[in-house]
Amino acid sequence: MKQVIFFLSLITFVACKSNEGDVDNKTPEKVTEDYEKVEGGNYRAFYGSNDQLKTEGMYDESGKKHGVWTHYFPDGRKQSVLEYKHGVKDGFSVVYHANGSIYYSGEYRNDKMIGIWDFYDTETGKKSHTKDYGTPEFK
Repeated sequence: MKQVIFFLSLITFVACKSNEGDVDNKTPEKVTEDYEKVEGGNYRAFYGSNDQLKTEGMYDESGKKHGVWTHYFPDGRKQSVLEYKHGVKDGFSVVYHANGSIYYSGEYRNDKMIGIWDFYDTETGKKSHTKDYGTPEFK
């Protein structure tokens, strides 16, 4: 009987020992999340992967976007610049291609595109066409 118990214990020990190598001891990949900071109305968001600035702008006293807001690509180049007045797009806007050249630019009034907007070719950076969004109606 002692031999049977010894034999079963030995088999159990060997089986447990053989599974030791199956455990994945690799270091997990770094998990990154974007993060943001708000201080006294100043807003800044960062890419978690490289701590590069992602977005910066201001909030008014009621918590709405106000003033110039700038967005950046992960490599630090500007992606867009937009003007806001109390949460509404109102003012000049420019959006950039990933290669750094201007994609399009124009003006917003009360969240609507107005006037002449210029669009540019990705490769050459030259103006490809324009579009007239007209004059806003004031009430």
